[in-house]
Amino acid sequence: MLFNIKSLQQNLGLKFLLFCFWTVLVLTITTPAKGQLLPGDTTESTPAAVPSWPEDSLGRRTPRGAVEGFIQAVANNNYNKAAQYLSLNPLSQDTLDGGVLAMAMQRLLDQSGNLYAYTFISDEPAGKMNDGLAPNLEQVGTATVRGKHLNFCWR
Repeated sequence: MLFNIKSLQQNLGLKFLLFCFWTVLVLTITTPAKGQLLPGDTTESTPAAVPSWPEDSLGRRTPRGAVEGFIQAVANNNYNKAAQYLSLNPLSQDTLDGGVLAMAMQRLLDQSGNLYAYTFISDEPAGKMNDGLAPNLEQVGTATVRGKHLNFCWR
């Protein structure tokens, strides 16, 4: 049997290269990545600033808080307070009575509407961002009037 040294060296070299490749690949996948600062850069990453909102005595900062406040006000027959949870056009506030609108909303909900379950209404100021609505809208319930479907949204 002939022993070919050159063939053996090539075979061992190929095996060694494959071994190195797989070792590097495994170490790369299993080792967590760590960021490095650039030379001279001593700043640490800071968390994104959360906007600070002034306190709202009525709890209207979140969709859940607004719905909860509206329900409590209506349950206490305080329709003027309940109107403060509705988003009324500033131009129409002089001609429309918010208390009457809040009472009408209560009747509509009682007869043919429903509000979503408390836990399904967002408790974040921005509301749900993945619901397909504009960023400033949060759907909180529905109603049907004369066969037409209405969505109740918090703004």
